[in-house]
Amino acid sequence: MSVKYTVTMPPLPAAASDDVFVLDAWEKDLGDVVYEGDTLALVRPGLLGDGAPVPVPAPTFGVLARRSVLPGEAIEVGEPLAVLAGVPVPATPPAEPAPELPLPVYAPNGPEEAAARTPLDAALAAHHAHSWRESPHVFTVAVADVTEAVRLCARVARGETVSGEAMALTLLPFVLRAAADALTRFPTLNSRFAEMGDGAEVCLRRYVRLGWVTRDGAGREVVPVVRDPDRASVLALARELADQAERARAGTLTEADVCGATFTVAETPPGVLYQTPVLHRPQAALLAFGAPAREPVVVGGEEDGTAERIEVRSRVRLCLAHDARLVPPADAAAFLTEVAAILGDARFLFA
Repeated sequence: MSVKYTVTMPPLPAAASDDVFVLDAWEKDLGDVVYEGDTLALVRPGLLGDGAPVPVPAPTFGVLARRSVLPGEAIEVGEPLAVLAGVPVPATPPAEPAPELPLPVYAPNGPEEAAARTPLDAALAAHHAHSWRESPHVFTVAVADVTEAVRLCARVARGETVSGEAMALTLLPFVLRAAADALTRFPTLNSRFAEMGDGAEVCLRRYVRLGWVTRDGAGREVVPVVRDPDRASVLALARELADQAERARAGTLTEADVCGATFTVAETPPGVLYQTPVLHRPQAALLAFGAPAREPVVVGGEEDGTAERIEVRSRVRLCLAHDARLVPPADAAAFLTEVAAILGDARFLFA
């Protein structure tokens, strides 16, 4: 007796840190006899498929009946790769046939058209779906007073710097620097599993590499990486971000520019209060922040011993997505509190 066997994309020891691959080439044709251990296909690790080809071995004997992925398409670990027919199985009593249920039929109610997706679009979509399924997301939200940071942005735009250089300055480098400082105090936010799986050992990274979300010239999401942001000033970070954004639009970022992030920061679109982001596996957390809003706030009183009064302040919402298996709720709350406190005294960040 033989059956059909669905071959799923396995984790590969030669690319243990990757769970997304791009199919490079098939090594077997439809109808070929495949023996256990034969190379079915070659894949390249990473969302862009820029790594060296890695063989995918056949898990069992059979005849290649279907190839589920085309060359150039992305595939995640655990997704169907191929179907083998004629796979021998031990004899078992026949199972009761499952009742056939009618499948729902989709009928369009108006004009439709197909939207083409690039391999990168498909890989990102697959990665986000896999992250949402595999990582238990928890969201923690806080408010940060960024009045001083907004004032400093205006001063820098007028050229009120040591060098007298006027430049466009946003809140993004402030948030990057604040997050980097807080990560050194709360390393669980900067952690990862040593291997994929809930029971794997946890690694606390003692260095900081921050990814930040921007767009390329075609509007696709790109995540360049800033190295050692905890050692840079806000103005130095602003210059590096401007350079990376320009190279992202020009399509000249290298693989080294987008690899190795330990934590990611995302700025939500203008007019959006905040978003609940999807984690970038295998990272433990991602911080998203919205546009600053001018709001009336009660200040004074017990805080500084002065009479209570109402002031208009610039405030942002910080939304932290974190993996519940890696980040305790108390660490997430303390991390956000620390980030908000640093942003509240933005002059410190220029030291």
